[in-house]
Amino acid sequence: MILIFGSSYNEPDSQNDLLLNVLTHGGKRHLLINPLNASDLRRMELVQSQKGTALLVDGYETNPSVVYLQRLWRIDCLADIPEDCFYPTLLRQKMTNFLTEIRFALESARWFPGRIENVERGEAKVPLMQTAHNCGLLVPQITTNSFHNYFSSIGYRKVLGPPFSISFDTTERQEIAITLLNNKRDNSDSTGLGGFPWQWQTPINPVAQVRCVVVGKEIRAYRAEIDQFAGKSLREAQEDEQDIRWLVYELPLEVSASLLRLNDSLGLSMCCPEFLIDEKGRHFFIDLNPCGDWYGFVNQEENRIVAEMISRML
Repeated sequence: MILIFGSSYNEPDSQNDLLLNVLTHGGKRHLLINPLNASDLRRMELVQSQKGTALLVDGYETNPSVVYLQRLWRIDCLADIPEDCFYPTLLRQKMTNFLTEIRFALESARWFPGRIENVERGEAKVPLMQTAHNCGLLVPQITTNSFHNYFSSIGYRKVLGPPFSISFDTTERQEIAITLLNNKRDNSDSTGLGGFPWQWQTPINPVAQVRCVVVGKEIRAYRAEIDQFAGKSLREAQEDEQDIRWLVYELPLEVSASLLRLNDSLGLSMCCPEFLIDEKGRHFFIDLNPCGDWYGFVNQEENRIVAEMISRML
């Protein structure tokens, strides 16, 4: 049986729905749990007794052979908080504690796209860039994490860690959702972000951006010309709901080979990497996204191709 942890605050989720459809048609038993849904978590119990340790769902014992972490567990994001809960941050922490014990109890299962520590390693950008460089990928000249302001010397500031999170607004005295954006201008003083650590990176002047899906040894790639972004980053364009046209693309053979080496070196069997292509045609690796979203780049046919690639690996 395949146990899928598909975090999604907004349901129904098209990516989850398509994958479940493909698994069902392939005759693969599966169970989807949404870690951001308190009702889903209440279905689960982790029990240790003289018979051993068992994960129960709806009172029945499950014995998953594969655990698919479709999106990385996080406590600092929107979740289904019951109305009678006065301490949402504490609830998020306890939800994570609950999931952590399940994680260790299911160590004998095969985790996809890899064990959580491997997924987290793939999200740590500075060491990731070094590993990518060692695997033969072209990366920005400098990537550094620092509290220091490097606008004058490096010039491009990236979000350190996930862009979206929940925090407490000391002015409003309440929790709020915050999305941080990469930028080339210093607006820390006006937005209350002064003193934050950031990730600084040598800027690339791209003509196109490429998003890929790597599953095992298979790679699907999609290219979007940068002039569609109107000077914004991909994340900003998505936030503004701009219509970005992606086309199926084929990576150069040497880039594909290096990308597969990187995935293997990190102990991962899937990722959604990103590249920027400059005017010389050079492909700069900028992100890995081990649990990245793969749905919705070209069309439904392409979505299904990726879902079937994943199904074959589960």
